[in-house]
Amino acid sequence: MVQFCPNCRLALFITKDGDTVVARCYKCGYRSTPASKTIVNPKLTADKNVHVIERIPEYVDRVCPKCGNNKATRVNVQTVGDHAGISQERSGAVYRCLQCNATWRDAW
Repeated sequence: MVQFCPNCRLALFITKDGDTVVARCYKCGYRSTPASKTIVNPKLTADKNVHVIERIPEYVDRVCPKCGNNKATRVNVQTVGDHAGISQERSGAVYRCLQCNATWRDAW
């Protein structure tokens, strides 16, 4: 379940702070405990290695196409898929404006 910041309405990112897990807003710094707990599926972890990659946004200077603000966060993403039996991997960046919360991406 996705939690949202009550101050700026952005999705909270789950991070580890020492030994505790916290839901955190990267814009205003709001912190809370996650609303749901992680459930481990023994079938999934017994047969396959599962890699969890923490996606931490970085602050960049990008012009928002909606409001013209030049401050945004960037998260690098990678997609994997099949088309006509051919495996395809693409990577790119997703940006979010820090002023109006508009989201856009680079052309892939």
